[in-house]
Amino acid sequence: MSLPDPINAPGAYLGFPLRISGDGARQSGRKLHLKELVIQSLLTAAGERVFVPNFGIGIQRFVFAPMTENLWERIENRLIGDLSEILRGDADTNSISVSARPDAGQSEILRVVVRYRLIAIDREDSVELAISGDDMMSAETTQKELR
Repeated sequence: MSLPDPINAPGAYLGFPLRISGDGARQSGRKLHLKELVIQSLLTAAGERVFVPNFGIGIQRFVFAPMTENLWERIENRLIGDLSEILRGDADTNSISVSARPDAGQSEILRVVVRYRLIAIDREDSVELAISGDDMMSAETTQKELR
């Protein structure tokens, strides 16, 4: 008899964004839930949550800001601080890295890449979010085993 995989087991957390169907609310496994937390931190503006006023950086507000090294460093430092708290216990907080830069050749697109190592399975995960002035967002996730 094999034990269930606690990292990928479905049904442990409410999915983000919240979707309700005839079967109830969509649920996520632990690994997907962590990716969803990263995306929530990126898209939620500080002060938007009543009981957690410091949660999130509201990345959309930076789309029309001048793309400078100072801006990128502010985004990266704020995200590392937020994610270290949000992912504590699930990801190695020393492994969190953030890159916020405009797309090569497309300065109107801000690309944020967050990488972290999952403690329980010793794998690196990443979340990539591209935001443009058209408010088109895409999140891509990749995973590779650390060995």
